[in-house]
Amino acid sequence: MKPRLKLDIGFKDLLSVFMPVAEDEASLRLKIACGFGGDRPVVAGLSVRTLFDAALTTLIPELGAGSIVMSAVNIETMRMIAESHDLDVHAVDIVSETLLPTPQALEAALKNSGARIVVIAQLYGAVSDLKPLAEVCRRYEAVLIEDAAQAFCGDFHRGDPAADLSLFSFGPVKRATALGGAVAVVSAPERAEAMSAILNHWPMRGNGWLRARAVKIAGLKLASSPLIYGLIIRLLEGMGMDPDATIGRLARGFSGGDILTQIRYRPPRTLLRLLARRLGQVHDLRKRRNRAIEVAIGLPKGATLLATDATKNAYWVMPVVCGDPDEVVVRARRQGIDVTRGATSLRAFGSPRQAPAAHNLIRRVVYWPL
Repeated sequence: MKPRLKLDIGFKDLLSVFMPVAEDEASLRLKIACGFGGDRPVVAGLSVRTLFDAALTTLIPELGAGSIVMSAVNIETMRMIAESHDLDVHAVDIVSETLLPTPQALEAALKNSGARIVVIAQLYGAVSDLKPLAEVCRRYEAVLIEDAAQAFCGDFHRGDPAADLSLFSFGPVKRATALGGAVAVVSAPERAEAMSAILNHWPMRGNGWLRARAVKIAGLKLASSPLIYGLIIRLLEGMGMDPDATIGRLARGFSGGDILTQIRYRPPRTLLRLLARRLGQVHDLRKRRNRAIEVAIGLPKGATLLATDATKNAYWVMPVVCGDPDEVVVRARRQGIDVTRGATSLRAFGSPRQAPAAHNLIRRVVYWPL
């Protein structure tokens, strides 16, 4: 069976976390900033959620913010972090062609909520121009945060210049994974300094945490050969276990429980070294794009592609909307293709009435392996 998601890291990089680190933390952070490139300040953290938490801690007193607008599809913990800062979360619906809100929808959300902070997620590796949304934010004096956690792939995207802050993830299932870690590209140097000061007050995560994660990811890589993977899927189903939920738990970066106690750490130097190295590696998108074209041509009748009007696409995953997603999953697995409904932890925010397109997407989407 063709696995749903290939882990984008080699065994040499996995082994590197067991090696001693000569450089100090400041030198490694400088390497990451230089490796990421660009003319805007770069802040490295343990995860996108860590950097989002630090950004809110910086922005809320500066702006006097009491509300936040978030595009209506994101991971649940992003909403939880916003609420932990006593922000009222307002969802703005998205359109399937770009997976972004329209400027009109964002303007209505800002007008109704009075929010001073906006989070727009670039989903599934698809990236669209944020300039029209940034112009709306400027009219309402709101800060625009680009959640590009799923969009990093080398030089493919390094942050929209119209955004005030762009967030990139290098978690276990991301492209160019460093087993964890994240980067924030910040337009205002004083905000980058404030975020760094917050992060520096938190303790450093130990190497044991990262090494345990490396062992787990190595095991998942070994299990991802089509023959072994197919046997594992059948074994889980035979035991009455949900393969989507089981594999999702194994690949997840953070477990359940209080998210703030898990994310308020600095990354260990072994992770910073690996992240700096991964930034310097070449990431070729051609094979992935060609495979996406092959999948699109062979999709079952009635299946619809998403993000067809996106500016560019790195195809982190291949989302497809279907009339009967459960039936599509069953048929595809009979053909040896591990199509899944649970390859990500994305959720729809707001009520179905507030964000009908987002809820329809999450209810009907399946993920095709590339």
